[in-house]
Amino acid sequence: MRARGVKSPEASPSFERHGVLRSGLLRVLFLSYLCCVAYVTLAPRSGTSGSLTSNLVPLKTIGPMLSSGVGNRLVLRNIGGNLALLAPLGVFLMNVWPRYPFRRSLLVVVVASASIEIVQATGLVAGRGFDVDDVILNTTGALTVTLIVSRLITVAGDGRLASGTCRAAPPSEG
Repeated sequence: MRARGVKSPEASPSFERHGVLRSGLLRVLFLSYLCCVAYVTLAPRSGTSGSLTSNLVPLKTIGPMLSSGVGNRLVLRNIGGNLALLAPLGVFLMNVWPRYPFRRSLLVVVVASASIEIVQATGLVAGRGFDVDDVILNTTGALTVTLIVSRLITVAGDGRLASGTCRAAPPSEG
């Protein structure tokens, strides 16, 4: 509780101006991230033509890759890349729209990943094909990072990331 007549720092015009700038910067970063995701996933692969075969069987491509050895460059690129690709999406959703429920954020990640794979399956993008394992890995990466960041926010106790943009539920008093 604040004493009467004592203004909180949030009430100052300077704080509001920085909040607006931070919010605008976050949205620009979010849009830049989405453009990068589109480029990485929807640009034709060089040296290939047409679409690749599709995989609708969960873990069909992940299993053989893991058995070939984690040190394999292709394994690291495919599995690591798919885990990392949409990992920031959940955190961005949590920060750009702070009141966005976690389940809805997870649904957005699944729909985004499936949409990318469906576009790749159409054959419109040379050298790309649908793989349900990519959807699993994209979702796993986003879920993991979002849970870790949410936990860090909760542990910090003030409901903010270092930038002060994320608003988790405040700790209960009493």
